[in-house]
Amino acid sequence: MVRALEWGGVKFDEGPTIGGPHEPYQQSKRLDIYSKHADTLLEHGHAYRCFCSSERLALVRLEAQKTGRTASYDRKCSYLSKEESQERVDKGESYVVRMKVPDGKTIVQDEVHGKVEFSNKEVDDSVLMKSDGFPTYHLANVVDDHLMGITHVIRGQVLLRELSVCYASNNWIGSLSLTTILTVSIGMASIRTKARSTLQDVWMGHSKICSCAFAAQP
Repeated sequence: MVRALEWGGVKFDEGPTIGGPHEPYQQSKRLDIYSKHADTLLEHGHAYRCFCSSERLALVRLEAQKTGRTASYDRKCSYLSKEESQERVDKGESYVVRMKVPDGKTIVQDEVHGKVEFSNKEVDDSVLMKSDGFPTYHLANVVDDHLMGITHVIRGQVLLRELSVCYASNNWIGSLSLTTILTVSIGMASIRTKARSTLQDVWMGHSKICSCAFAAQP
């Protein structure tokens, strides 16, 4: 990303190579920050621990495929009480932290499509923290954008639902729909596989194609 920006003549005010007021900029050095926010989501019921094994998750996906449904987590662990969940943690069971998508709908202001409204039933309970203590993209980018005062975010359209719900779970949806966070969706779904492969080849070979996940401060 840094090489792509340098190639395009885009100068950034802060980042991993020049430092800045929001250091550190490497995610591996921000694990305590992500963990704190994950704990807050757990505490307020916006997330839950999932103890399901990879084998069980594979069976869930297989069953969904057999019935023609979109593969998504069946929320088995979301029904665990806080006491039972903590007891399993105390016993040393491995777990991930999943976003608990609420009932109802989410409304977000998109700079390209305008007002976007969708049912939360369309959104999977995505993993936010992996079993090794590292965050997934869904948590890390939302936390970083918020804490670093990012005003404009460009994301692929496929991520609009998941990221919007994650902003809402952190009570940041108000700033998302007004001025602090403005989501611009790129219709990547309309690009055929061959085109995507070509773009990826150019990016990997020459570092001249900028990722669709780009944030800029004023």
